[in-house]
Amino acid sequence: MHHPDHRPPSRATAPPGPHPLQPAPEGTAGPARPAGPTVLHVAPWPDPLVEQHGHDPRTPYVERFWLGVLGPSCIFLARHLATRLEAEPAGFDLDLVDCARALGLGGGLGRHAPLTRTVTRLCQFGMAQRFGRDGLAVRRAFPPLARHHLVRLPPALQAAHDEVVADRAGRRPDAA
Repeated sequence: MHHPDHRPPSRATAPPGPHPLQPAPEGTAGPARPAGPTVLHVAPWPDPLVEQHGHDPRTPYVERFWLGVLGPSCIFLARHLATRLEAEPAGFDLDLVDCARALGLGGGLGRHAPLTRTVTRLCQFGMAQRFGRDGLAVRRAFPPLARHHLVRLPPALQAAHDEVVADRAGRRPDAA
């Protein structure tokens, strides 16, 4: 459940909090055992500008153009969280082991576990941010791909992106 002393950020500029997933204790055998929370409270990260001009994580635009930047684990996690936030707009508690297994990322929650790296990457790219000890605020929309990310994509995808942007000039780009 949501804890009153752990509030999600209300602005896009709120600083990130501590890492929500802790490393496994030294010397543990088998899958990493979490030293920290096994549940994250996921809350929406309101950003009216990105929501107006951006793209739902479940759209073809995100799959086609953000996939090469973030990677498949981040895209699948973002889609999973978007679907849950749509059903529970005030936020929800996410069982990390269940989520990791559902996404094919194993059940480990240690520092180097795939889900831990995926959450960290979403935060590094500004698609989510941590709050409190066990909170994760998530964008409901991805911004249009920035030029510095676009130049890292293959030339064919860069050209396709330019076409999408040109075709969508003057109207909402969600249909991409």
